[in-house]
Amino acid sequence: MFKILAVVCTLSGDCFPFLTEDIATYPTLAVCDQHAHKLAHNLHDTITTFAEFKEFRVGCVTSDFKLN
Repeated sequence: MFKILAVVCTLSGDCFPFLTEDIATYPTLAVCDQHAHKLAHNLHDTITTFAEFKEFRVGCVTSDFKLN
């Protein structure tokens, strides 16, 4: 099982990680990657309008991955 991890970084160097909820898990890496790609596309259209935005990364991690 996999879930999506997105990390958004600002020009000041601060980065903010976000995980999909535990109930939003995907059975295979391929399925997760498809959903992550869609999320990245939607994030790009929304987040790039903010001047403070520098970059973001979206990908999949195992469902037991936890943010510290």
